[in-house]
Amino acid sequence: MSFLFTRSLTVNGNEWEYKIGRNTIVVYDSNSKRYFINFSDIVGDIEKHIYHRKHQQLNPANILNYIYKNIEKNIKSNLCSSCRRRKPDVKLQVNPFEAEINQIYSKHFLCDRCIDTLNDEI
Repeated sequence: MSFLFTRSLTVNGNEWEYKIGRNTIVVYDSNSKRYFINFSDIVGDIEKHIYHRKHQQLNPANILNYIYKNIEKNIKSNLCSSCRRRKPDVKLQVNPFEAEINQIYSKHFLCDRCIDTLNDEI
């Protein structure tokens, strides 16, 4: 498999990456777990499209759709590093308190409620 460069996608606030090969797309979630997807899983049977002159191109929107429908629903929500709960709104974010007070801009898994609480502490 010869892959080109990595491209990024944002899925529910989390950064994902994908690489396109000859017949396969490799998708990396925000925890660097890999998923291998065949082109035909996304765009359907290529020979059938060519025969009927219906060409569906592979584009980022198709890949994002596939992730939402087939991969993301099977993934557990991330754990918030502040409240230690698994919630669907947990995503990699800069801690606003640490950024403002200590100039530390590293990203952590935080839910929206904890972000609001940390903003109030400033």
